[in-house]
Amino acid sequence: PPLETVPVLHHHLLNLPVLVVDDNASNRKALGTMLSSLKMQVSTAENGETAVDMLRAAVENGKPYQLILLDEKIPFLDGFKVAELIKEEPRLSQGARVVVMASAKQLFDSPQHESCLALGISACITKPVSQFDLIHALQQNCLL
Repeated sequence: PPLETVPVLHHHLLNLPVLVVDDNASNRKALGTMLSSLKMQVSTAENGETAVDMLRAAVENGKPYQLILLDEKIPFLDGFKVAELIKEEPRLSQGARVVVMASAKQLFDSPQHESCLALGISACITKPVSQFDLIHALQQNCLL
């Protein structure tokens, strides 16, 4: 198969404040490493409740996150519920792009697709997330 080339990053992605929300420590670490290697400023949360607290604190500190990566299935307050709270309380996001990471690619082909759009979710990335897919999603759906 042909080699995939990584899309070129634009300078405004450098130092971008990003919040990664995933209950799996290995996934948080892998995504954190991937985003840090792209020179983004990464924070992580292991659940939705912590993520919402971190979003509020970031806004209060005048340093809101610009990108929020949410695992679709985190316990208690899942990625969709966090996205719903962000939509209901827009100051939490300050215009940040929300990307859902899902195990099933058919997520955006399902009836949930309209729900995703209604919740303001910018993109869905299939897990496991590759650097190519992440950058492509950011460029195509979020930050360019």
